[in-house]
Amino acid sequence: LLVLTVKVPRPAEAVFTYGFWPLDESGRPAFTERPEPDGRFRGPDARPAAPTNETVVGTIEEHSLPSTSLGRARKVTVYRPPGHTPAETLPVIYATDGQWFAAYARRVDAAIEAGTTPRCVIVAAHSSLAVRTGEYFPGYDPAAVSRHEHFFLDELIPWAEQTFGVATDRARRGVFGCSDGGAHALTM
Repeated sequence: LLVLTVKVPRPAEAVFTYGFWPLDESGRPAFTERPEPDGRFRGPDARPAAPTNETVVGTIEEHSLPSTSLGRARKVTVYRPPGHTPAETLPVIYATDGQWFAAYARRVDAAIEAGTTPRCVIVAAHSSLAVRTGEYFPGYDPAAVSRHEHFFLDELIPWAEQTFGVATDRARRGVFGCSDGGAHALTM
């Protein structure tokens, strides 16, 4: 049983999502795809939830990118806004955990459709529960982190630039990650 205590200075503005998920005998999550959360607390003064498109207006594509750094192909999920072609150079967000990316894509898609977020492309490299901690946290397996970093910087980014015509200038590129992927995003 893992227990978390958090002190929140302004709970009326807070939003908490929580889940109770099984672990295997070694203490790792006992699932291959993250389950839906069990619940959410939204304080009375919290910002309203961001709109979400149930059906994506843009496109979500699945790719398999061969990787010399990793020694095998890595699955990559790409979100493109409606009507995007490689001739339209758009800002790009490189993300971790593409296997869980669908929920984020629906939110970004809704924000682009509403005009509250600029058109952008999101390139999300997949990982697996078996390797993601080792790839994202240098203290666990420095060699795995190095291989993944080379994949991310030297293979994924040039592939996305060539394939989708995304922005190459640093001012129009970003990195996103949540949970363990947030550590990877900070490192990148």
